[in-house]
Amino acid sequence: MRAWLESVKDPSQILRPKRTAKPRPSPEVPTIKLEGDIARQIETARTIMGPDAFFGPEQIKEKYPYVTLPDIIPPIPFDQDRMERERNAGMVLRLVCDTAQDGAPLTGSKLNELLSPVYTARNETFLNNINSFKDEPFFTMETPRLAWVFMATELLPDSTNKNYVDELALSQIT
Repeated sequence: MRAWLESVKDPSQILRPKRTAKPRPSPEVPTIKLEGDIARQIETARTIMGPDAFFGPEQIKEKYPYVTLPDIIPPIPFDQDRMERERNAGMVLRLVCDTAQDGAPLTGSKLNELLSPVYTARNETFLNNINSFKDEPFFTMETPRLAWVFMATELLPDSTNKNYVDELALSQIT
């Protein structure tokens, strides 16, 4: 990992500062009420992307009950042209949250704790062999950033067995 980090010209463009994992007070589950600009942005994005390529607050609330939606949904930072390009490339516009339902930061460890029982009930495994990284800070401390992102629904061709920088170069998405 160290060699990979040293090969990156500006790691701050890839890595975010680590966040101390401190439990947050457990919030009440609010009803999603979107008004004004963000409501219009979400409706516009849903229309442009289509229902199968848009995953916003309502979809998160429905599909991921273990995630807490923020009190304020961030604005969508992409314009219509970008959304159309990404939709045509097979991408999905998705709101990424950073907090679990119990108020804890949504770390890899927390996701494993929440989802392993779900997968076990289906005779599946959520994460294989976590022993090699279960105590690593990226798994126990780091969380996703609350943001709107484009995500691929398919694996990028020729991207397996490559590191993040090489995958990013393959994707050619700026």
